[in-house]
Amino acid sequence: MLDLATRAHNHSYRIDPIVRSLLDTDFYKFLMLQFIWLHYRAVPVTFSLINRTTAVRLADVIPEQELREQLDHARSIRVTKSELIWLAGNTFYGQAGMFRPDFLTWLAAYQLPAYHLAVKDGQYELTFSGPWAETTLWEIPALAVVNTLRNRQGLQRLSRFELDVLYAQAKTNLWRNLVHLRDAGVSGLADFGTRRRHDYLFHEWAVLAARDVLGPAFTGTSNVLLAMRHDIEAIGTHGHELPMVQATMARTPDALRTSQYDVLARWQETYGGRLLIFLPDTYGTTQFLAQAQRRHVPRMLPKSHPVDAMVPVDRYLPGCPPTPELFMAALDETGSFKPAGTVCQECGRRKEREIRPTHLSGFLQGEVQPEICLINQGYLCIGASTRGGCRALCTKPGHPCVGCRGPSNAFIEKESAAWLASITKVFTNMTDIPAEEIDAALHSPQYAMFVFQFSDYDEYNRSPRPKEKVL
Repeated sequence: MLDLATRAHNHSYRIDPIVRSLLDTDFYKFLMLQFIWLHYRAVPVTFSLINRTTAVRLADVIPEQELREQLDHARSIRVTKSELIWLAGNTFYGQAGMFRPDFLTWLAAYQLPAYHLAVKDGQYELTFSGPWAETTLWEIPALAVVNTLRNRQGLQRLSRFELDVLYAQAKTNLWRNLVHLRDAGVSGLADFGTRRRHDYLFHEWAVLAARDVLGPAFTGTSNVLLAMRHDIEAIGTHGHELPMVQATMARTPDALRTSQYDVLARWQETYGGRLLIFLPDTYGTTQFLAQAQRRHVPRMLPKSHPVDAMVPVDRYLPGCPPTPELFMAALDETGSFKPAGTVCQECGRRKEREIRPTHLSGFLQGEVQPEICLINQGYLCIGASTRGGCRALCTKPGHPCVGCRGPSNAFIEKESAAWLASITKVFTNMTDIPAEEIDAALHSPQYAMFVFQFSDYDEYNRSPRPKEKVL
């Protein structure tokens, strides 16, 4: 088995390629690529890589020359003959011939298009422009390259023995968690780690370890290259990109409202009713579910289950996704991370006593005022009782808080009814919106899908998670 520490410590390579194959990406990107190629291949788009953690000045950490070398190397890669044979002949989700021969012929000549790279205020501006079918595959390689280069810069400060210990600890922690999952009888687990991985080699080790420990409970990996090399099921359907671009193509309000259904109908037609998943929340889940017909929406399960009902949890990193500070705090034994009391305290938007809306605004409907509290504008924002520590990344630009960080310490050890009552009280104090309207909105399927903290604990006869374990 490859010695990861020695490989990380060896700096003698002219270039240690991060992207080794165009298949070193998520499977859903290939399903979306074929869909885009069939229906929207010439639509002009621009994708940008944005570092939302501005405190991390990537251009000061990653040498520009190394970044360009890795991006240029990715552009030099072509799909190989053996990879095309695997895509053509393999069975995915029980279906043979998932990829059309004419699409694979086009893919055989495919090359990642040119990129634009610039430095501004300590950050890299990395953009990809061109026809949608040409540019969409850059997403995962670009993220993997930047993440891996940043990780490599940190590893260069460590000695060979320090690297040996680091990788041993990482392997031990992962193995212990996998054993916990196996012993708890959890099934249906899969790998979706390509875009945020440490590097390809550790990613490969983690996937093989999961298969070894979990056995049939490990259902597959989203990484196409790993699936091909190790005879693992490739899994994934599609991402937010499809409805986002379709929405921007709409030219009238009616076209905007129907755009999500149009792209869903085409997706169903393209893949024969298989791969039925849809991710509309980037452009208005509330209106999508409110106007969707039964055939658009899968039947919901009767309840959601918290992770700690299935496996022991040592430390909770809430958020969607958790911020980099949380991951670092989980590794910091000094306990120096101190989250703010609530998202509201981090937001900084101004509360106006004179502005008292009488009804809730639709989710992200209308023009959001940049400095005024979202509650004053009639939006169902629950940042006043949601745990801080996320830097208010959603509410500052105008997206109402949906509570993905969970309740603040004042409510975390109480029943969910206490949190709901607190939310209602905030709206009673700041608005003239009827309490019945607030209660109906909080309990609506459209909204409850995103209030992650209301998972049912009663079935498991346990108290809510202790606050000292939550970052």
